[in-house]
Amino acid sequence: MDDEEKILKALGRALRAAGHEIVETTNPRQALRLLAERPFDVLVVDNIMPETSGLDLIREFVAGSEGRTDVRDARSAPPAAQRGNGASAERVRAAAERGEGPQIVMMTAHATVESAIEAMKLGAFDYLQKPFEIDELLVVVGRALDHQRLRTEYRYL
Repeated sequence: MDDEEKILKALGRALRAAGHEIVETTNPRQALRLLAERPFDVLVVDNIMPETSGLDLIREFVAGSEGRTDVRDARSAPPAAQRGNGASAERVRAAAERGEGPQIVMMTAHATVESAIEAMKLGAFDYLQKPFEIDELLVVVGRALDHQRLRTEYRYL
């Protein structure tokens, strides 16, 4: 998910060429609907967008999934948790530790130590600073998919 169509299309081409099935959107509301409709293994999310931040999108996704056994089964998305809410970060982290939900790769052109820490607190798998090489994204997505497969196997043991 990225609000810049050009970037979204370039990333989509690279990921498809690497053999990944992808879904693209520039709209955070549509992203939440898609997340509620089907499971995803990895989310690649821009942090700075006009309507919301990637961090807030993750908080809202998890808030909509609270109380379910698998966040990928969410069917609705209630209002986002308040920015900086420690309980929201804890829910995200707990879901990730249980092996639920997708791996999250955050990207941003305006990286700060604080935003990277917040992304990790919310359970992000990795954090990429724009501009980055496509090969770097492919490596991170590949590692995230491997990690997701291991989490899924572990859950079913």
